[in-house]
Amino acid sequence: MKRVTVVAYEEDTGRQYAQTLRDLFGDAVEVSFYSMYRHFSQQPEADIVLASTYSVCEVVKCWVQDFDNIIIADITLRKDALEQLRVFPPQTKGILVNTSLESAIDTISLIYKHGIRNLDLTPVYPPVNSTYNCDLAITPGETSLVPPGIRQVIDLGDRVLSMKTISEIATRLNMIELLSKPLCQNYFADLVATDMSTPEMLGQIGALEQRLHLVMQVFDSGVVSLDDRGTVTFANTPAATLLGMTAGQLQGMSLERIFPSLWEKGEPVLVRDQVITTKAHVLIISIHHLEYNSVSQGYLVLIRRFTDLEKEQYRIRRQVMSRGHVAKYTFDSIVGNSEIIRQVKQMAQKIATSNSTVLICGQTGTGKELFAQSIHNASPRCGYPFIAINCAAIPENLLESELFGYEEGSFTGAKKGGKPGYFELAHGGTLFLDEISEMDINLQSRLLRVLQEKEVTRVGGDTIINVDVRIIAASNKDLKALVNQSKFRKDLYYRLNVLSLFLPPLEERKEDIPVLMEAMMQEMGGHFTLTPDALELLQEIRFEGNVRELRNLMERLLYADSQVIDSDLLRRYLHQEIASPYAEGNDPILERFFQDQKHQLAWLRQVLNALRPTCRTCTGMGRGSIQHSLEERSVYRSEQEIRTALNTLHLYQLVQVLRGRGGTRLTPLGIKALEQMENLERSGLAREKGYCL
Repeated sequence: MKRVTVVAYEEDTGRQYAQTLRDLFGDAVEVSFYSMYRHFSQQPEADIVLASTYSVCEVVKCWVQDFDNIIIADITLRKDALEQLRVFPPQTKGILVNTSLESAIDTISLIYKHGIRNLDLTPVYPPVNSTYNCDLAITPGETSLVPPGIRQVIDLGDRVLSMKTISEIATRLNMIELLSKPLCQNYFADLVATDMSTPEMLGQIGALEQRLHLVMQVFDSGVVSLDDRGTVTFANTPAATLLGMTAGQLQGMSLERIFPSLWEKGEPVLVRDQVITTKAHVLIISIHHLEYNSVSQGYLVLIRRFTDLEKEQYRIRRQVMSRGHVAKYTFDSIVGNSEIIRQVKQMAQKIATSNSTVLICGQTGTGKELFAQSIHNASPRCGYPFIAINCAAIPENLLESELFGYEEGSFTGAKKGGKPGYFELAHGGTLFLDEISEMDINLQSRLLRVLQEKEVTRVGGDTIINVDVRIIAASNKDLKALVNQSKFRKDLYYRLNVLSLFLPPLEERKEDIPVLMEAMMQEMGGHFTLTPDALELLQEIRFEGNVRELRNLMERLLYADSQVIDSDLLRRYLHQEIASPYAEGNDPILERFFQDQKHQLAWLRQVLNALRPTCRTCTGMGRGSIQHSLEERSVYRSEQEIRTALNTLHLYQLVQVLRGRGGTRLTPLGIKALEQMENLERSGLAREKGYCL
């Protein structure tokens, strides 16, 4: 407990000042007093020593080690006492009687300072003479010192501690909030202000406190502020409602009584999102310690209903879905009438009704994400987010923070306030992990724990967050073989391979090629006709890139000189794919591009792919649109990185930068570069040549 000692010459003065402080500060401060005449030999031990006058202060300095703990009392009068003096005519002579010259002059100065100009006062103090040439005596409670023969005596009453002194004591004790309490406000209202800045400061404090209370009242969550002892100083309406009391009933109540489990060793327990069950509600409680300039300012308690937290999470999920984290495709989007594709669709529709983890396997271009989105949209989770992330497109250290989120300050560049991961954002919905085989072996262990425990911990955090997410994983590699090679965790493989779906390559469903071609032409907004011999030739081709490779061919045929494609014309376009005349060495620009940019071909390929639609529309695409297109493929890069990539591609004539705000579009050479990359990837020559694809 804080201690204040009052030191004065007169015992009555010390007792009066001490009682004033007790009345204003209550039990929060222990107040004692000393008289210079009776207790001079005693050395005060206190946080603050209040000296009644300057001369007392000079003596007290000999006792107190820290001079900064001494405050000289600033004294004032009550307003009603001062008003008695305004009734006299100008130039009225009188005497001001007090116990010392110092006190008398201080009182006269106080009277003059507050506009009492109609009196001409002379200080009088012991020893008092009996003859004074006036009929008026004014004294602050010292009527016994007034000389005889004075016809009119005005007793102003005892001088009292000013609001300046009370404010300074409260500030030194770190109890400034008491100044806005009704008891202090009523005391100040009766006083004559000795420092005009003090009422203004108190007014600002009151205004700030009212604003703070208003802000706390408009919170949907319950907010309770505690002082250093854990006693409620404020509670907003939602907090009172959740606790089944009124704000007035909570005022002054100890946290120990409200939440006994959150009270240890005489102080509140600092917790975050602690679940507390009451008779009426299941509550989520957080307690934060408030500190300013290394000085404790009490505690802040945040209270939410568990159901409110679920509603908030649902609102966040809806916002996530509004940003595009939704599944666009359904089983109706899967084109094909072959027996094998119908069987796979039928199996996938059954899988959709389950809540189990799904592993989709298939070659590149067979439509793994298309099936994943269709399964989500046919499941009970269809109203919740669908988030797709490519495990091969994001670096290991970034992938961890993207999946699990991070807390503020957990690493350089972390956002203020932290960021939720995809597991949190997909709560209630589906998380699609494409190319799961490329996930780092160390990160696989964290993923395994999430699948087992249904809970995540953010990077740099210690709070466990429960999540309800269905995982759909996809791979174009044999995960079982990777397990045997110790490149994929066996326990994770069996955790993922609960329900499995194998997508057939296009070679096994060639009868679907005409239907697929028709659907692709409608989607691309173009049309051409294949002659019977061309269609026969097309069905004999082995499409290693499956439906994706077929789509690339259709896109090239849309730019053919003829609307009727016969076998000869088809062979010419197929020859581009098979013989690859644009191989490294045949085109000097491409040769230099592949050699110079071998270490970032994968990233530049992503940008070129994002620009593919510009071939069809003949219009440019801005950097923001490119960034959005990349994010749809789970590739996350800054606008500056995209600008640098476009400058590089422009240097090699793979893209064209249009005038003004026309954006950027792909050139024919850019299309050839993309085709060359696809050929290198399929043939397995990319790694042999040192290309990072």
